[in-house]
Formats: sequence, C-alpha cells, structure tokens
Amino acid sequence: MEPLVTYWHSGQKSPDRGVARICHVSSARSKPVPSVRVVVFATNSARRPTALPACDGIQVRYLAQADKPLRTAPYDDLPRPGAVASDQLPTDGMLA
Repeated sequence: MEPLVTYWHSGQKSPDRGVARICHVSSARSKPVPSVRVVVFATNSARRPTALPACDGIQVRYLAQADKPLRTAPYDDLPRPGAVASDQLPTDGMLA
C-alpha cells in the first residue's frame, strides 16, 4: 500500500484518504472500469485504515501484515485474471 496509496510514516488520515480515493476511481460513480470486481489493499505493515469505504459494485478488502509473497491463501478466491499495482518487485511481483 505504501507509497502508492499512502505515504510511509504518515498519520491515520493519509491511508483513509488513499483507500477512499482508489475506491472512488475504481467505482462506477467515477470513471467506470467494468472489469473491476474486487479491490484488495495488501501491505506487509500493520497499518490499517479506520474503515473501508463503500464502493459501488466493487468488493473492497484490506489485508495488513500480508506476509507477501509467502502467504497467498487470502487471494485464492479472487476473480481471475487479476492485476497487481505495486512498488515492490521482490514481494508483489512474485505474488502477481
């Protein structure tokens, strides 16, 4: 999640705003992206947003302390194909 959605070592408002922004952009209310059905925020840090926003027609999940790429079970039931937006090739690239 850091630094694409929020900045490292930022306060609580930063991840809350970042998660809400990504959900808004992915939902039908903004620019419709009809193929997006699930948005998963995964981070190896312990940080969590205050709440997950409602996202019209899209399921939103948040996974803290994800242990990427070692733990893949939380992604097993996601629709295929999937896409990963990432800043860490060693962890997120292997997960993809």
